[in-house]
Amino acid sequence: MFDKILLLVNSAENLPEFNELGVREVILLYVVEEDIVEYADFWCFVTPKELIEEVKKAAMKELVEVASKFKVKTKCIVTKGNVAIETLKVAEAEGVSAVFLSEGAPRILDVVHFLNLPIIVIKKKKDFRLDKILCAVDLKDSESLLRYAKLGRDVILLHVIEGEEREVERRLNEISKNLGKAEVIITKGKPCKEIIRVAKEKEVTLILIGYSGKLFGTANCVIKKSKIPILISK
Repeated sequence: MFDKILLLVNSAENLPEFNELGVREVILLYVVEEDIVEYADFWCFVTPKELIEEVKKAAMKELVEVASKFKVKTKCIVTKGNVAIETLKVAEAEGVSAVFLSEGAPRILDVVHFLNLPIIVIKKKKDFRLDKILCAVDLKDSESLLRYAKLGRDVILLHVIEGEEREVERRLNEISKNLGKAEVIITKGKPCKEIIRVAKEKEVTLILIGYSGKLFGTANCVIKKSKIPILISK
């Protein structure tokens, strides 16, 4: 499912073992942000163009070092511009199936918003594993989530209730049967807070959430506040 992925390396930490995820090729991308030219004013002997070129060289050296840690095919790309737009351009040009970001990546919410691809946000001190997935389900748009939920060894379906509880429970049980292995949890409260609470209590290794409808704002909140890796389904 993730045979070719893009990894934004502007802040790469706690990188997963991509070969264990079935990844065959990793595109490593470093985006030199245009506002870096402002720093040239502090160095009278460096022009903005020269500064950008020096940063690009240093970035490529870093990418090559990161690439050496992987046991799969890699390609290193350094570009200049807006992080979100450049990530989108490279993702489309390379035909990747998913994008991995570190939680320290610049303009992370912009990248998530612009891309129409699955996005995995890696968290510090937490390995990216598919052992136990918490799937935050919006019953109006759950199909795209379920194909990723099937990757987990154990799956928890969570719905923060706003409507009739009986109908919600019936539909979640139907989804659970299709997965063949999912625990169902229905709770009340603020979606972001409840997702993070249940994820912590159940000791899940990955939070799976959509990015459409009401989950748009919830996903942004979870990205910022969760200490557990997140897969955003588009």
